[in-house]
Amino acid sequence: MANEPAHPCSIRPATPGDCEAVAGLAAGLHATLGDPVGNFTPDVILADAFGDEPQFKIVVAETADGIVGYALYGQAYETAYAARGLFLNDLYVSEQARRKGIASALVHALKDQAHRERRRFVWWVSDPQNIAAREFYAAMSPQNETIVRAPAIVQED
Repeated sequence: MANEPAHPCSIRPATPGDCEAVAGLAAGLHATLGDPVGNFTPDVILADAFGDEPQFKIVVAETADGIVGYALYGQAYETAYAARGLFLNDLYVSEQARRKGIASALVHALKDQAHRERRRFVWWVSDPQNIAAREFYAAMSPQNETIVRAPAIVQED
């Protein structure tokens, strides 16, 4: 039918009950990027997304198979334009759920959220070596795209 979504999922804000699934997906993202795996645990997500001072928000993509993708984002501000926006920190869809429009649905959900909050942009960065990510974002027809790779900053306790 013409009114059916192009993707076989629902997009919704994450809840505390989603922390385990999001941590598992994040581990997949971090492994793919060669980043440390295991730091972004369900307990960290619970505290940092749903605690007294939330540090970020998450939307999830859910199918009949469960949560298959997520987008983690926070507030951003651009002083040159005195503009409020959102910064997309993570975007990930499980391998078995890829190529079904789910990542696009997650990005569009952030765009809609930015509009509801009267924010003027959604920003992201991607690793210059992640060709699939660069092609995905380019297909979104961004107005501007700057790809940045910052060195890892590690602070020992």
